[in-house]
Amino acid sequence: MGGSYQQPPQPPQPPQQPMQPQYAAPQPQLGKPKGLATAAMVLGIVGLVFSVAGCTWFLGIPLDVLAIVFGAVGISKVNSGEGGGEGMAKAGLICGIIGIVAVITWFIIAMFVVQNAYNTYYWWGQEGW
Repeated sequence: MGGSYQQPPQPPQPPQQPMQPQYAAPQPQLGKPKGLATAAMVLGIVGLVFSVAGCTWFLGIPLDVLAIVFGAVGISKVNSGEGGGEGMAKAGLICGIIGIVAVITWFIIAMFVVQNAYNTYYWWGQEGW
């Protein structure tokens, strides 16, 4: 009884196939930002700064209008597949719209202030002060 233990024979292994190289799926190529998208963003930011600054609102109006136009055209070109820069075009469009709203708000506030000042002066003038 003093025998040695033997392992059972191993089943034959199937031949291994060589590793195939793994290729990643091609990434979609995003177009380079076009000039309209870049111009819209720059004009929108500069126009927004001028519009909010108060005394330079008259400089902000044409810049904001150009930013809105360039942003809308830039977005339409991106959607038609002619280029990239959708984010910059949207930023220009949004900044241009906010700039126009800021100018209108400043104008309304200025009208109320001037009207209030005129009414106050006129009222005090009637009393003989």
